[in-house]
Amino acid sequence: MVLNFCEDDRFHLSRKMPICPWPHLIVFVFGSGATLLSVSLVGMIAYNGKYGDDNKFKIYGYGMNQKISKINIAIVSCGVFTVVLLGISISFDIKHYPKVASLVMWILTFLCFLGTIILQIFALSLTKYGDAIIPSIYDYYKDNEFKNYIDTYYPGLQTKANGTVAEIAWMDNPTTEIYNVTYNLPITLDLPDFYVTFVHNKNFYSVASCVINWNSSTVIGVDPCNFDLHASECIGGWNSKNFKNYWCYAFRINRTYSQKVAEMTENEKLKYDAEKNRQKINVDSFSAFYEINSIFLGLNCAGFFIVMLAQILLMIINPFDKVTKQYKIIEASGRGSQSGSGKKSNGIPLSDVDVV
Repeated sequence: MVLNFCEDDRFHLSRKMPICPWPHLIVFVFGSGATLLSVSLVGMIAYNGKYGDDNKFKIYGYGMNQKISKINIAIVSCGVFTVVLLGISISFDIKHYPKVASLVMWILTFLCFLGTIILQIFALSLTKYGDAIIPSIYDYYKDNEFKNYIDTYYPGLQTKANGTVAEIAWMDNPTTEIYNVTYNLPITLDLPDFYVTFVHNKNFYSVASCVINWNSSTVIGVDPCNFDLHASECIGGWNSKNFKNYWCYAFRINRTYSQKVAEMTENEKLKYDAEKNRQKINVDSFSAFYEINSIFLGLNCAGFFIVMLAQILLMIINPFDKVTKQYKIIEASGRGSQSGSGKKSNGIPLSDVDVV
């Protein structure tokens, strides 16, 4: 014997209790899934936007840095479109637009969401090793473009000691008429995103991404923001303008940092540096990118699965269509709790409503 909990009187305190709430439950599940998906997508967009802003100059880098930065931008873009389409699709359901229009919007939402998921999976596949330098991935010297750059401007670099850092190559030494003797101050700034780390014969090397042409450059003073630089050649997405902007950015950050810690004690400075390093490790690193996006990927998939399942059931049952029996059941149930048993609400007695 099949026991129907909604029809068996033993599971009702009285016949005056509300009818079986399956449509209510489906709507609740749909709302919960939509909330989870919306919050997850917004969180994903916020994190990836933060990551992209903190690593804004990595998009010009060669190899992995550029790949991850481009995927990061694509994830944010697809995520924004998905949130917008999701909101429109839900509003179509609430306003009882024709099923065809609602179905089209949900299909577009699904396609955009699918693109977001694919991008996230691709990004995770690239960052699954975190910040480790894997020789098979970072052996850029096998690329013709990179090899020609090294052989032309840094000949023999790949044969030097492990860990060698090739500083910026300055073509045609500057004359004293156009160059200030205090040039060492800005050039010694930390410019990690401007350098490319690569592996060759199991040894690690770092090389600057541009070669500066001094004959066509003007460098006066110590503030790189005022420099007029021209590059002979660059790799990746770097050029003289991007390098100047990055140099200027690093100079401003360094100046702000120096002013902030000027009156700090040694212990306070150590704490301040520890907080900055914690953020870099936990937010801006490849390892953090992988872990955080893994969480958002799981939440996105769970939320979208719940929404789609509930949406399919809603389209089948269609409890919000006022001309259907299901809507009248919900309407009668809601009004019955206020008007009492046996009283009519818009001509529909609760006692006359069929139990599902």
